[in-house]
Amino acid sequence: MSFDRRKRVLLGLLALLAPIPLPFNEVVGWPSIILFWLAAALYLRRSLTGKTRPLPSWAMNLLGLVYLPFLVLDFSWFWQGRVLRPLVHLALFALAVKLFGLEQEKDKWHVFLLTFFIFLAAMGTSVHPTVVVYMVAFLLLGLVLLARFGAYHVLSNHGLAGRLPTPIPFSGFIAAGTLLTLVLAVPLFAILPRLGRPYLVGPGGGVGGAMQSARFLERIGMDVIGRGRSSRVVAMRFEYDTPPPSGHEMRFRAAVYNEYLGDGWSRGKVRTQRLARQRDGFFHVADGQPRSWLGVWLEPIASPGLVLPVEALTVDVGVVAMNLDDGGLVHLHFRRPDTLRYRVGLSPSAELELSSGLPEPPPLSEEDRRVGGERIAALAAEVAGTGDAVEQARRIQSFLMREYPYSLDLLGMRSDNPVEDFLFNWRRGHCEYFASAMVLMLRAVGIPARLVTGYLGGEYNPFEDYYVARQSNAHAWVEAFLPDGGWTTFDPTPPAGLPASEKLGWSLLASQAYDYLLFRWDRYVLTFGFYDQLGIARRMAVFWSQLWRRDESGDRQSQVAQAAPRDEDPESQRESSGSSWQPSAVQVLPMALVLLLGAWWTWRHRPAFTGTRAYRQLRGRLEKDPHLGLTVSVPPLELVVRVARRHPVASESAGRVVELYLQESFGGRELSDEERRELKEALREALRKLHLRYPGQPADGERGPSGEELRQ
Repeated sequence: MSFDRRKRVLLGLLALLAPIPLPFNEVVGWPSIILFWLAAALYLRRSLTGKTRPLPSWAMNLLGLVYLPFLVLDFSWFWQGRVLRPLVHLALFALAVKLFGLEQEKDKWHVFLLTFFIFLAAMGTSVHPTVVVYMVAFLLLGLVLLARFGAYHVLSNHGLAGRLPTPIPFSGFIAAGTLLTLVLAVPLFAILPRLGRPYLVGPGGGVGGAMQSARFLERIGMDVIGRGRSSRVVAMRFEYDTPPPSGHEMRFRAAVYNEYLGDGWSRGKVRTQRLARQRDGFFHVADGQPRSWLGVWLEPIASPGLVLPVEALTVDVGVVAMNLDDGGLVHLHFRRPDTLRYRVGLSPSAELELSSGLPEPPPLSEEDRRVGGERIAALAAEVAGTGDAVEQARRIQSFLMREYPYSLDLLGMRSDNPVEDFLFNWRRGHCEYFASAMVLMLRAVGIPARLVTGYLGGEYNPFEDYYVARQSNAHAWVEAFLPDGGWTTFDPTPPAGLPASEKLGWSLLASQAYDYLLFRWDRYVLTFGFYDQLGIARRMAVFWSQLWRRDESGDRQSQVAQAAPRDEDPESQRESSGSSWQPSAVQVLPMALVLLLGAWWTWRHRPAFTGTRAYRQLRGRLEKDPHLGLTVSVPPLELVVRVARRHPVASESAGRVVELYLQESFGGRELSDEERRELKEALREALRKLHLRYPGQPADGERGPSGEELRQ
């Protein structure tokens, strides 16, 4: 196969590999990518069979004119001015046409640049860890292409344009180049400046579609939460600084709904107040001082609000200001498209904590009491009975839990009055029906109440001691305003309908291990930012301070901690708050393994001891004797003659070194292992015997061979 055909095949393989992630990221549709792969496969077949006749220039120009209307429609109609997808479509079309139009050597480099642009688009729109496999594969094939292009160019200049005389040993270079590139990529990624979001994220998540999450919107229907009960998608992760007590209820508020619409709920008119960071550096959402802390990693949800536990008192998040609404929910001034990290200060109890500055709900009007209908009002009066508000609320909660079973059979069921049908006709339902029925029944007996949605419980992940709340943990419950207790949590859903974690088993462990991988990838790759770099620099400063000034390490660490900005990322503050840097086994073992593998690889690939190396060492020693008169023009055999004349005791060993050197350099063969051992022994003997006083040179000025030279 000629060099030209080899180059064409390599370009075709690289073109097939480059766009693989694009359809999974929903940047390019499957029909478009399949058409491109068919064109690239046809080009490869033509290249392998030797049919390399290129498209003429007029044909390529005609194809460009035909594609121009599609390009205009792509920009203006299909994607409505969005740039990324039309540009990728254009690059794929241009690459396919250019492959069939290859004629000159420079055209191959145009194809390579187009392929590299598609690779950048694929990397820039990928957020899944498997993109690392794709990157390594492209790196390997790209290095093979560049190395072979260079080799073929050199061989062509020497008149070789067909079959290679001997195989070119590329494997070692490709493996070493790939490994070195990956090793250098890690520190470069850590120290290069952060330029905001590092990816041109498309509509997908890199896993075949956009992530589906519980939608805590302004208005919700009666089956939003129930539809997510079968989803294993991670909604949030949280980690306690001190383990919670046994039986602790992990309940997180995400949205509060006040207005019943007949077939759903709305937040209604909500007043907000600006929440500023206090002198202690935290946002106070309720009264009191926290006794423990909770770290939260919140995945993107359809709401600008933070998801907070019911016992939240303070929040530490990297923003300047937030808003606090009447329901005690905290809202950011923007919607985060990526994972949001923050810390929450907790009260000792797991009861609802809200700020005393929030306004009390107004008294219920007669219209508010009858919003669910007369039948619901009559049932509420019968069930609640007499007594104070606490007793009435507990009776209603017990009634719903006792008389109605939990079921997901009503998902998608349509009704003019779904709550009334739930209570009197269907007599079963999921959590939205239970919570909605209790809210309407409480209002019917004069107790202000509202619907609350969020997450209940979490799945413990033993790989890093944190909990995972999935979409299956989404839940709806009730908050009632009691005269003496304020807003109080009630959950009328039967225990069988409460979110529950899967039973421990191999499948769950595998799922948790995969979740841990995704979490680390998201934490240290996708959302690695400026404050993480500050944390690394700060820990390095503390480490060197301890290494060189151990006595003053404590004072210097406190100075570094005080110098940190208050709006720094909360996790960076927590990681730097320790008194010393203590590397864990998870950090030390991979580093030690890499060092051992590097030492082993260096030893295995150390340069062989050659005749040229031995001759240079011998000649360098002899040049120190001014009476030998060695110059650059003195040939090896003349050197042996002069050594025999001036140092006859070393003439035999020096002559053997020169003899083996000439055999290797001019005999056209490599030395055998036995000859290399003989060469080392002869060089060692010659250097030992040359360690004599040069005639005419004082003894104090002598300098013998070094120990390293003797060992060599």
